[in-house]
Amino acid sequence: MIDKIDSKMFRNLLKGGYERLSSQKEWVNNLNVFPVPDGDTGSNMTQTLKGALSEEGDIIENSLLAARGNSGIILSQFLYGFIGAVNHKEQIDTRDFALAIKAGEKSARNAIRNPVEGTIITLMKETSRCAIQRSRRERDFIRLLENIVKIANITLEKTPEMLPVLKDAGVVDAGGQGFLYILEGTLHSLKEFDLKNDIVPSVSKRLHIWKTLASIESVYRIRNIFDIGNHMVKIWQNRPTGMDLAWERVLSLIKRRRIKTIPALKQFARRLISVWERKIEYQYDVECLVRGENIQKQSLEEEIASFGDSILVVESSGITKVHIHTNEPERIFEICSGYGELDDRFVEDMEEQQLDFITVKKGIEREIHQKVIIILPGDGLCEIATSLGAEVIKLSNPSTKEVLEYLKSEDFYFVLPANGDAIPASKQALKFSKKSGVVIPAKTIPEGMSALLAYNPELEPEENEENMREAIKGVKTGKVATSARDAQFGDQKVNKGNIISIFRKDIRVHKNIKEAVFKLVEKMEGEIFTIYSGIGVKEDNAEALLQGLKKEFSDKDFDLYFGGQPYYQYIISAE
Repeated sequence: MIDKIDSKMFRNLLKGGYERLSSQKEWVNNLNVFPVPDGDTGSNMTQTLKGALSEEGDIIENSLLAARGNSGIILSQFLYGFIGAVNHKEQIDTRDFALAIKAGEKSARNAIRNPVEGTIITLMKETSRCAIQRSRRERDFIRLLENIVKIANITLEKTPEMLPVLKDAGVVDAGGQGFLYILEGTLHSLKEFDLKNDIVPSVSKRLHIWKTLASIESVYRIRNIFDIGNHMVKIWQNRPTGMDLAWERVLSLIKRRRIKTIPALKQFARRLISVWERKIEYQYDVECLVRGENIQKQSLEEEIASFGDSILVVESSGITKVHIHTNEPERIFEICSGYGELDDRFVEDMEEQQLDFITVKKGIEREIHQKVIIILPGDGLCEIATSLGAEVIKLSNPSTKEVLEYLKSEDFYFVLPANGDAIPASKQALKFSKKSGVVIPAKTIPEGMSALLAYNPELEPEENEENMREAIKGVKTGKVATSARDAQFGDQKVNKGNIISIFRKDIRVHKNIKEAVFKLVEKMEGEIFTIYSGIGVKEDNAEALLQGLKKEFSDKDFDLYFGGQPYYQYIISAE
C-alpha cells in the first residue's frame, strides 16, 4: 500500500502522465474538433507537461511558460491550483491529494471566461468529486487512482451527449481524452498494468470515407446495418491504399449510432463533414506574455473580450499569459503592451491548420491493425460479412492451403471458420503462416456472424478475442433442409426428399418448410432470431415466412437476410 507521496514521487507521477500522453498525442490531436478543428490539442498538452518537468525552475512557472493553446493553458492552471494546495507539505496523503485535485479544478475553471461542459473541465470536475468522496475512507493511492481513472473513463464517454458538436463529429472531447491519458500514466507509474494504445486513423482519411458515404443514392427503407453495408461493399473494395483502419473506425461509429436507413446515413455523414469543415469565425490563435508588476488581469481581459473568443488571461510570479482566438492579432498585442512588457508573441493561422488537418496527405501511411477472416458459403452471407469489414473465404470447408492464401500481410488475424469441419484447417494455416492471430472456434454460420459482430476495431486484440469467444457461447443454430438421401437418425427415419429440421443433434421430419421453421423457433427458445435464406428460396416466400413468424411469435424479434447458402433453405440464429 502507498499511503504517502513526497515531492520526488509526485514528480514521477507527473512524468508517468507525460509519457502516457506523449505516446498517444496523435490520437488526441485527431479528436480535436472543439473549440476549433485545428488538430493540436494533444501536442499542446504534451508540450505543457514537458515544460513542467524541466529540470530548472518550478513546475508552476515552467508549465505556464511552455503552455500553448486552450488545452495547454487550462492544464497549466490545473497544475497551478494542485501544487499550490500541497507545496507547503513534505508529504501528502490521499486526502491531501483529493483536495489538491479540487483546487486544480477550481483554478482551471476560474481561468476560463466561459467554461463549457463536455470538455476537459468536466473531467476535472468529476474526478475531483470522486477523489474527495473516496479519500474519506481510502488511504491507498493506487486504489484511489484506480477509482479516479474509472470515473474519468465514464465521464469521457458521456462528453458527446454534453456537447453537441462532439456528437455530430463522432468523437469524444480531445482535452478530456488527454487528461484521461495523464491520469492513466500516473496510475501506471505506481502500478504496472496493460495500457491500451490507440491506433490513429487520421481525420482526413475518415472524412474522405464520410464524403463517399454522403453521396450514396438510395431512397428506400433499410432494416439494419447489414443492408446499409451491402450498399457499401463496392466502396470498401475500391478503397484507396492505407484506408483500412479509417474505414473500420467509420463502420464502428455507424454501428454505435444504430443508423438504419440510407437517408439517415447520408444525413449523418453530411452533418459530420460540416462540423469538421466548418468556417472558423476567428482566424488566428494569438498568445503572448505580459511582464510587469500589479497587472490588472480583469481589466486586460475585459479590454480584449470584444476582439475574439477562447480567452484565457492567467498569471504567476509577475508573468501574465494571454490567449485569444481573434482576427486582429496586432490589435491584441497593442492592448497588451499597455499593461506591461511583451514577450513570447505567438500567432498561428488556424484556417491553415484546419486545412492541413482535414486534407488527405499523399503517399501511403503504414497502419498495422487487426483483420478478420471468415469462411462462408453463399453470396449473401459473403456480402454481409464484407460490409462489416471482414475478408471472406467463399468456401464451405477450405483446405489448409486455401486458408493460407489469405494470411499474407503483417496484421493480427482473427479467423472465423463458421463451420466445425473448417476449424482444424484454419488452425494449421495460421500455424504455418507464422503470423500473429487466433482462430475463434465458431462451428456454425450464426456463431461466425455473432463473433464478427462482436469484433470492434477500437479494442485491443486480447479484448476482441475475449468478446468474440463470449459471443459464440450465447448463439443457438437451427437449420432447415431437404434430405438428399434415406437415413435413420435415432428413432427418426428420414426419406430422400423429406423436409427436415436440425437443432443440435436432434433431426425431425416436417410436412413443409413453414412447419419446420416454426417448430425450430419454438424449440430454440430465443428472443432475437436472425434468419438467412438459402440459394433457390424465392424472396416472396421468405418474406411471407417472416411475416408469419412475427404474427405467431409477437414477443420475439425477427430479421431476415438473403444468405445464398447451399444445402439449407434456412439457417436460423437464436440469441
